[in-house]
Amino acid sequence: MRDHIASFGGDPSRIVLWGQSAGAASVDYQTYAFLDDPIAYGVIMDSGSASMMGGSADNTHSAFNRLASSVGCGNGATQLACLRGKPATDILKASEGTSPGPIGGFGPVADNVLVFSNYQSRANQGLVADIVR
Repeated sequence: MRDHIASFGGDPSRIVLWGQSAGAASVDYQTYAFLDDPIAYGVIMDSGSASMMGGSADNTHSAFNRLASSVGCGNGATQLACLRGKPATDILKASEGTSPGPIGGFGPVADNVLVFSNYQSRANQGLVADIVR
């Protein structure tokens, strides 16, 4: 985005990211992941933040595995390719009524590179980009 915005008439030094709810958390993730080289001049977060969403510790991707199994894609290396071959309606039907429901909720998994599990601690240490909020 930053490298190409000028070709669309934008100013790369004035990029502002905006998000609402889970989108706000996604915007906030950027401020922690790219603290030394933020792509944005500022952020607008409506009703959400990284510390509210956090990062899941579900490194086994159990919700994804349950979804794949529920549409006949089992587990293993071919899972994603199998899901890509399924009609979207089948996948949506498998996840209907979930909150998190029978297949479990989906969310970002903390990898401590882009999504962290300790936002309050990182904020207290000043490990967040110094940008307009």
